[in-house]
Amino acid sequence: MTQLPDVAGLLEQVQTADELGTILDTVNDDQVADVVRQVGASDVLARVFSVFPERFEPARAGAGAAAVIQWNVTFDGESHDWVVDIADDICRTHAGTAPQPRLTLNLALPDFLRLVTARLNATQAFMGGKLRITGDVMFALQMQSWFGLS
Repeated sequence: MTQLPDVAGLLEQVQTADELGTILDTVNDDQVADVVRQVGASDVLARVFSVFPERFEPARAGAGAAAVIQWNVTFDGESHDWVVDIADDICRTHAGTAPQPRLTLNLALPDFLRLVTARLNATQAFMGGKLRITGDVMFALQMQSWFGLS
C-alpha cells in the first residue's frame, strides 16, 4: 500500500471535482478512509456538499424543477445524512434529514466520493449493490445530469 502524504490542509487544496477525482484514481478505499479519518468525515462531506449548488445546472433540470434528495453516507459505522433541496432554479444543501424526500441514496463514503466525481457509474453502483436507492428510481437517473454527472 502506498504511503499517503500528510493531509493537513488537503481538503482546502482540492478545488474541483476533477482534482478530487484525480486523487481518488490513485488510492484504494482503505487509503480514502485513512484520509477521511485524518480530515474528519463531517468536514469532507461538508466540503463536497458545499459544491453541489455550484455544480447544479438549472437548464438541464428544466423550468420549475423541484426535488428533495436525501443522501445517507456511511463511514466507520455512522450515517452522515445530507439533504439536497432544489427549487426555483436554486440548489441548497444542509446536513440532516428530509421528512419526505423524492429520492434517498445510501452508500459508503469512498463510493460517494467516486460517484460525485464521476469515477463510479451510478447504474453500475446500483446494480452492484454499492448504491441503494429508495423513492423515485427513474428520477435518480435523470438527476445525475442536473449536476453534470452523466
